[in-house]
This record gives sequence, structure tokens and C-alpha cells, in this order.
Amino acid sequence: MAEPSLYWRHREELLNRPLFMWPGLSAWAFYFIAKVILAFRGYLEIGLWENLAMMMLLTLPMRTTALKWLRQIVAIPVGLGLLYHESSLPPFSSIIDQWSSITGFSFAYMWELLTRSIQVEFIIVLLIAWIGFVYLQNIVRMTVIAFIAVIAAGVAQQPAETPLQAVPTTLDLTTIDTPDAIQFNSPSEKLEAFYDEQQKFKLTPSRESTADFDILLINICSMSWQDLATAGLQDHPVIKDAHLMFENYNSATSYSGPSALRLLRANCGHQPHQQLFTNTPQCMVSQQLEKLGYRPEVLLNHTGEYDDFSGLLQQFAGMPAPQFNTSAPISMTGFDGSLIKSDSAILQNWLASSTNSDSRFTFYNTLSLHDGNRVPGFNGNSLDSYAMRTATLLDEIYQLQMAIKASGRRVLLIIAPEHGANLKGDALQLPGLREIPTPPITHVPVLISLFGEGFEAPQEQLVVERNTGPTAITSAIFEINAQQPFSNPSFSLTKVAEQLPSTEWVAENKDIKVIDYKNNFWLKIKERNWLPYKQ
Repeated sequence: MAEPSLYWRHREELLNRPLFMWPGLSAWAFYFIAKVILAFRGYLEIGLWENLAMMMLLTLPMRTTALKWLRQIVAIPVGLGLLYHESSLPPFSSIIDQWSSITGFSFAYMWELLTRSIQVEFIIVLLIAWIGFVYLQNIVRMTVIAFIAVIAAGVAQQPAETPLQAVPTTLDLTTIDTPDAIQFNSPSEKLEAFYDEQQKFKLTPSRESTADFDILLINICSMSWQDLATAGLQDHPVIKDAHLMFENYNSATSYSGPSALRLLRANCGHQPHQQLFTNTPQCMVSQQLEKLGYRPEVLLNHTGEYDDFSGLLQQFAGMPAPQFNTSAPISMTGFDGSLIKSDSAILQNWLASSTNSDSRFTFYNTLSLHDGNRVPGFNGNSLDSYAMRTATLLDEIYQLQMAIKASGRRVLLIIAPEHGANLKGDALQLPGLREIPTPPITHVPVLISLFGEGFEAPQEQLVVERNTGPTAITSAIFEINAQQPFSNPSFSLTKVAEQLPSTEWVAENKDIKVIDYKNNFWLKIKERNWLPYKQ
């Protein structure tokens, strides 16, 4: 056998030196390449230096087997944590904050959420990609490709404060002329200007008119325009026959407690999330209405104990203790294992107990559409039963409207959902989850109708197309009361619609903000950069 040439001897000698004896990334190369692909598709924001540091850790030579095993043991949680940090998922701290709420879920609901998270298509794609990686690993050095890919992704990603490319808005939102007419340099700058503007906002009712009708505000958990379209119920008579409809209403949050507070504290405009949890009587709608002669009351078809919903209404919205109708029949079992009562029974009982001599402001909150509810005799999961539950609720509200007409009672009926159900899900959240207040979740229908002698219903439905929020509902209540619709022949619902305040599209939870910036939606998770929202 001939001796190797001088070239090959020098080559082998060079490659056997310590500098070239570093191990490759092996299977970890697949992890980094997959992340780069996700980053270029907009699902991750690659941290260049963090990933390079981890890659160096994985390729440092280790002399003993024990150290090599220790490195792998440390690398697995670090890799998972880094992946979570780079994703658009909510910060882990928000999960800790919501832990008491999560542990309140029933076992059936937890199992349902788990089965939703396992997507067969994703597993198949991942398996095919892994097979391709193993094959290519025998042809090219994947460690080098992983290093180049990570560097390229880290350099290529643009800071969100100076966005160059965004995803066009998928909602039909009418642009308003105020803040966006000013050329803000970033979403953060626009958000701060919005907060400053809203801080000056104050709504006060006219004291010249006294209460002479009931106000029933039906606050529905989990019903957005997207959910109604998915369930095929966007043309239900309750929606089509409403006298006044807010087409582009933003509930401004995706959780029940904060949503109810925003609705019941709208005198002070849109407040940052943390300011909702302050005792400020001048912001409370019920306090203003009580001075006009409306007696506030809270009705629930649930216990109000989950996430201390009833406590929030009393402490921060100035509402009285909720009434829970124990005699009403049970309609379903809630996501937390509690009993949910019949909407029809509670609403019909409300009507039976009303009199035209005692004007009330009734806040009715229903959990009938909440994700995870179990309907007796229904074998599918809560996503499968959503359309049925929504149709039932809308039918029962329609029956209430017919009963109000027949009774002759003077009633201002407002339907204002808390948020949507996220029935379809998107790239950020599984169906049913609402940690991020994305536009499809907060874009909800608001419907206003008047019933009673002396009021002549409009020939056609009035539709408000501009962007509105909770302040518009409060404004409508105050303006309708000021015009005295049941005793004033010149009452004009058109005038009510024209005077509604517009509100920029801003939605937020504790650590997450979403804003419409230059006709595109952007989201910010805690202290990370702004990212374009992709459905």
C-alpha cells in the first residue's frame, strides 16, 4: 500500500490540532436551523448573541464524558427557554401571574387544551424535516450552515421601532383623522400620545333629564365578529334588527375582568391596564347614572368567583354585590367546574321584576359562551359546541326583546361582548386562548336598541363605521338619557350616533399591547421590540 502524499499527511496533521478538534452541533444544528426558518417566517425574533453564545457552549471541546453529559443536560432547558423568549408567546411571568386562574380550570378543560396543542400536521412536517436533516448531515457540515444561518437571521431582522414591512390589516377598520394624521416615528410614540390624549378625556351626563327607563347592559363573554362568522350567525335577527350597531368596536382587552372594568369605568377614557385597578369614583359609570336616578345592579349566570370577577366589579367599578339566581335551571357546567345557569330564566325574571317607576341600570354578565364549558348530552368539545351555544344565547336574547315589546316596558338594551372566543386561533395562540388581545379577539359587535311606548324605531339600522371603544357606549347612554327618547318627539338616534367619540385601536393586557400603527397592527410583549401581527 502506497504511503499518503505529503499533502495528505500535512492535512491530517493540521486537522488533528486542538483548534480543529471541536465537536459539531450534531442534532442541535437542526434546532438552530429550524429557528432561523421560523424567524424568516415572522414567528420568532432571533437573539443573535444569545444564540451564538449557546452554539459556542455546545461546540467547546470537553475532555470527559461526564462533562459532555452535563453540557447536554444544561443545554436542553436553556434551549427551550431561549426558544420561548424569542417567540411571540406571552412572557413566562404572565403565566406565573395567571397561575391561580389556570389551576382553577377543570380537569376536563385542561385535557381539552392539551389535545388542541398536539397538531398532527405539525408533527408530520417536523418528522419530514428531521429525516431531511439526517440525510443532508452526511453530505454537508450542518454546523457551519447553522452558524451562517443564525448570523444571517440576526443581522437581517429589522428593529420594530423602524418597521419597513408590515402585514396589512385584515379587519375592515375605518381610519380616523386624529392621531395618525401626525407622523409618529414608532408605535411606542403613538401609544404614549394616545395615553396622554385619553388622560384628558372625561364624560359627564346632562343633569337636566331624570331616569324614566331601564338600562340593561348584556355583557357576553367570548363573542367576536370572527366567532359569529365562523359559527355562521353574523346575520342573526338580534344583530340585524338592532337599532344602532358599532361595526368597528374594540373591547380593548381579551380578559373578562379588565373588559368589564373598561366598560364600567369609561368616563375616564382608555386607561393603561394597571390604572383599571384603582378606586376612582369619578371614572365609574354607575356612580354617574345613580345620580340621575338609575339604581345599579349586577346579575350573573355564574358564581362570579373565578378570578374574583364579582370582587373586581365592587371594588373598582362601584357596582353592588352581584345577584346569583339560585332558582334558575342549570344550562351547562363551566370551564372551572362551576354551574352556569340559564340565560333565558335570568333575563325573563329580570323583565318580570321591572317596573316603569323604578329605573335600573342592570349589568348582566353571562359565561355561556366561554371556552371549556360542557353542555349536558353533548359529546364533542367546547369548540364544537360553540355555534350551538351561541345560537341558543342569541335566540334567548331575541325572545327577551319580543317579551319587552309585549310588556310595554321602557328599556334601553345594550349588547356588548367582553371579547371574542378566538375560535379559529392564529399563529400566536391556539383556538380558545386569549392571552394576546389580537384584533380578531377584541373586534366585537355592540348593539343598541330601544323598546317602549313613545319611541319610534328607525326604518333602517344605523351603523357606526368609525373605530369606537367603551367610551362610545357610555356616551350613547348619556346622550340617550339626555334626549329622553320616550317623551321627546324630536328624539334622534342619528344624533346619538354622530356624537359618539372615536377611539384609536389600542388593546392591552398586563404585559402585552396591540396598536394600529400606520394601518397595520403591531404587538409588543413586555419589553421586547414591536412585532407585526400575523394571523
